Amino acid sequence: MKYSDISHHSMTHSIFVIAATNRPELIDPAILRPGRLDKLLYVPLPTPEDREGILRAVGKKANIAEEVDLGEVARNDKCEGYSGADMAALLREAGLACLKENKETREKTKLTIKRKHFEDAFSNVLPSVTKENQREYDAIRNRISGARSRAK
Repeated sequence: MKYSDISHHSMTHSIFVIAATNRPELIDPAILRPGRLDKLLYVPLPTPEDREGILRAVGKKANIAEEVDLGEVARNDKCEGYSGADMAALLREAGLACLKENKETREKTKLTIKRKHFEDAFSNVLPSVTKENQREYDAIRNRISGARSRAK
């Protein structure tokens, strides 16, 4: 293959770069200048409904007691600032609390995650995003979207 074939070939294809960060304040401003990136997508923290969906998805194989209302867990004020990963961690921690309880009582029953296990889990899983972080992220989102919209 000749160089001219290679260069012609590469000019007819697009290159896609997909990146994600939970630290947008560390993005070099030069990369955000118009013409550098075609699309920027801001993904906000999950809503209570989203958090419930995340719990249901990650908890499909978990044995969760009928007394546990995952919607109620997801709407709990302690979930404010939780990311999807935080919600998954909450379920894992609830499972660990259940396991620890069972180990202490030495019951030979099927392990079932109960409401009290979620309460224990809340003390071990802190939100990834504080209210201050959220204000900073919103400001960055507004600054980026404003700069990019003026460039069009």
